[in-house]
Amino acid sequence: MLLQRIEMHLRQRRMSPTRFGREAVGDPNLIMQIKDGRELRAATQQRIIDYLNDEECDGRPPDRLRRLPPLKRDLSAAAPALHSVTLRDSR
Repeated sequence: MLLQRIEMHLRQRRMSPTRFGREAVGDPNLIMQIKDGRELRAATQQRIIDYLNDEECDGRPPDRLRRLPPLKRDLSAAAPALHSVTLRDSR
């Protein structure tokens, strides 16, 4: 039953099984192992159910970027190096 719900979630969200396992419980091999007969502990099952409920609670597409920290990259240090590049004619 849980596997069917996960597979429906994967189809609806166009998500790979690897990504689901990594996001839900931190195990990219989760779905493959479940299909191979892996028995899940109650705590793992609950984490999967909580993840599915969280993702499906409002019916909107998931905002995947909300789980990622903001990108803080200062490119000003790279700018001087870019100005010192000299292109040569190879003829």
